[in-house]
Amino acid sequence: MEAAFCGRKEGNRMEILKKQNGQALEIALAGRLDTTTAPQLEAELKNSVTEEIHALVFDFAKLEYISSCTAHALMFHPCSDIAQQDLPVYGQRS
Repeated sequence: MEAAFCGRKEGNRMEILKKQNGQALEIALAGRLDTTTAPQLEAELKNSVTEEIHALVFDFAKLEYISSCTAHALMFHPCSDIAQQDLPVYGQRS
């Protein structure tokens, strides 16, 4: 899996692990997904979702905190590049 780290403060950190599995992009998140770290996740998704990706699979098992507003804005905001591609989004249990 490819890893990326984001967050400015020690307690405000998120790790993003990505792995392509066929036509699905699996994304495991650890740490905190909030207004500070969400822009990095959005950037990672924009850079990773290509024409060959037909589904996103998220693993939130290692998230300590997730802001509901942040998650909603990333996936369902009408201006979101991800929402406009009409990709199925799945959750996964670890």
